[in-house]
Amino acid sequence: MVRKPSLGDTSGGDHGIEAGLVFLKRADRYILEHLGESITVIRLAEHCEVSSRTLQKAFAESRGITAVAHVRNLRLDRARDNLQTSDASVAAVAARCGFRSSTTFAIEYRKRFGVAPSRAKRAAGSA
Repeated sequence: MVRKPSLGDTSGGDHGIEAGLVFLKRADRYILEHLGESITVIRLAEHCEVSSRTLQKAFAESRGITAVAHVRNLRLDRARDNLQTSDASVAAVAARCGFRSSTTFAIEYRKRFGVAPSRAKRAAGSA
């Protein structure tokens, strides 16, 4: 059985905190390159060559959120940028950023930014 590194592993080599930060950067690159696709913790962990538990622990310890929450936040950030800079509809932006439901997107967007995505789009258009 191959032992995968954990964030707190100090047994030497590339394991330990430095390795954790490296695979989190790798996770970020993967997420940003695949925002419009379904991204599971399992797939992300496989890409980073660590266990799902190690990935989740690294996100919790270094960022204070889950991997799923991090993916959602990056999607919302990209969506906000798209709403401000493109002529695409709110539904098209939501789909492009990986949200399968415009309703879920609108709820999450409002929670994160305090304004509905349609209102943010209108405000960007009048600026």
